[in-house]
Amino acid sequence: MKQKERNRITPKKPFSYSNGFSLIEIITVVAIVSLLAAAGTVSLVSARERQTLKDGESIVLHGLERARSRATAGIGNSDHGLHIEESRIVSFEGESYDGSGNTILLPGSVETNQSDANIVFNRISGTASPASVITITNSSGTKTITVTENGAISND
Repeated sequence: MKQKERNRITPKKPFSYSNGFSLIEIITVVAIVSLLAAAGTVSLVSARERQTLKDGESIVLHGLERARSRATAGIGNSDHGLHIEESRIVSFEGESYDGSGNTILLPGSVETNQSDANIVFNRISGTASPASVITITNSSGTKTITVTENGAISND
């Protein structure tokens, strides 16, 4: 009898899906990961643009403060100023911009509302001529720098 029982064909167990992931589960996970990656990329690009705008503002502020500082210190016995264009600034010595000076480019996507402006700080007194409002923009927003006639420089 034992021999007969061994030879008997036993039915196989039905196919089981419990040993892996289904195609639907894999597609769902890939979709979720893709959405998270896309949201992270958008967030990083936005943060980079905001930082670029802050960098542009800092460059213009530093240029203005440097020109005012050099003028009030009487360096070179002359006035000092800042020539501002859409995508660069040039610090210069003298009563007017003659095309020469220290050029600094603004970061890639940053522009000013000035196309050919000169702000000159008077020697020793540090007063500015003319008083100006400089707007710095890129895709993430706008920053404003104000220079008053008494030479005060402020930003928002």
